[in-house]
Amino acid sequence: MLGLRMSPELIIFFPFALMLDAIGIILICFGLDDVGVTDFIGTIFLGSWIWFREGTRIRMSSKKLKKKSFRFFGSAILESIPYLGALPFWTIMSYLTLKDANIPEEEGEEKPQGKEVSKKENKEPKKK
Repeated sequence: MLGLRMSPELIIFFPFALMLDAIGIILICFGLDDVGVTDFIGTIFLGSWIWFREGTRIRMSSKKLKKKSFRFFGSAILESIPYLGALPFWTIMSYLTLKDANIPEEEGEEKPQGKEVSKKENKEPKKK
């Protein structure tokens, strides 16, 4: 689906972002405003997910920190502007966050520590 692999985040957060943006578009079509209610909900739930999803490690490269900050603050600020918030910024930021989750880690970054078992170690000794 859109180049994204199936994950719990895709099932929970992407439809939530779509729903928030759809509510904003529907309200604008009727000439109404949500007075920041959907912006507040989006910032709390989707904003915190985007912030923590991009990485919670203490050491982060400045490039990754800039991307993380832009996604969090960019979507929150753009959604809070009246009538501009009707554009699907939450959906776009959620999509970009999920798309980045599909990209393998860069070589310089730390990878989770775990015991890797090679095929030779995995074989059981032959019994005679």
